[in-house]
Amino acid sequence: MKKVLLVDRHEALLDAMETLLDLKGFSSIITGDYDDIMPLVISDKPDIIIMDTSLKNEDGRLVCRQIKENPQSNDICVILFSTSSQNLKDYKNYKADGILKKPFEIHEFMDVLALAN
Repeated sequence: MKKVLLVDRHEALLDAMETLLDLKGFSSIITGDYDDIMPLVISDKPDIIIMDTSLKNEDGRLVCRQIKENPQSNDICVILFSTSSQNLKDYKNYKADGILKKPFEIHEFMDVLALAN
C-alpha cells in the first residue's frame, strides 16, 4: 500500500483528499503544520508528498527543497500544488518532481499519485 503525506493549511481539502486516497487504497498522513513535516517525512517515510506552496509559516517550495536535499528523504517524490501558477512555474528550481494546479480534477490528482516510486 502506497503511503501519501498531504500537506495543506485547509483542513476541508485535506479531509477530502484523505477520503479519496482511502477509497483508492492508499494510506495517508495529513498535516497543516510546517513543524510536523520533516519529522513525519523521516519517521513515516511516505512514497509521495503532495504539498501546498503556501503553508502557514513557510513557503512549501522551500520545504520541498529541504526534503530533496536531505539524504534521508531525497528519494521521496514531492508534488507541489497551488492556486497560483506563479508559485508553480519554477518548481524544478525547488527540486519538486511535479505540480498540481488547484482546483484540480480527481483524475489529475490520481495521475500525480502514479509518480510515486
